Amino acid sequence: MAGIIVARHLDTADDLFGGPQGSPRTDKMVAAAIQWADRILRKIDNVYGVGGVGIGFSAWPFVRSTLSGRKDFTPLLANHKDTSGGYYEKGRAEAVLHFLYVDGKPQKWYVHFDLYSPVHSPVSALKHLRYEFVGKLTPDWRMIQQRLNA
Repeated sequence: MAGIIVARHLDTADDLFGGPQGSPRTDKMVAAAIQWADRILRKIDNVYGVGGVGIGFSAWPFVRSTLSGRKDFTPLLANHKDTSGGYYEKGRAEAVLHFLYVDGKPQKWYVHFDLYSPVHSPVSALKHLRYEFVGKLTPDWRMIQQRLNA
């Protein structure tokens, strides 16, 4: 996600967090995300949230089919009432990617981190409901960093 959010502006997690807080694992995740971002992003349209935890972007036409074909993403519970569809990352209980799209010309995409996954397990789904859906908690980068480095 870090690479997606600032696609071509970072080299390491330290650049993302503004100091020596990265780890080799996080740096590898940033590098992989940057490579992936180069393939899917046409243009970043908006950065939102405290500390920029999400982006709105214009994507290449194949992004939806790519996410649909990946075993580590699911459309289950990923749609919002004001979007056409979405995808959740399946392999993590915390700090999960959540892609959303709105059909139109051009198709608009959004991606952000959810603190807890609604699709990983019943426990993470209950945490997602409690903190993010009912409690309206919006994670910031510090919260996401803690989960990624855990």
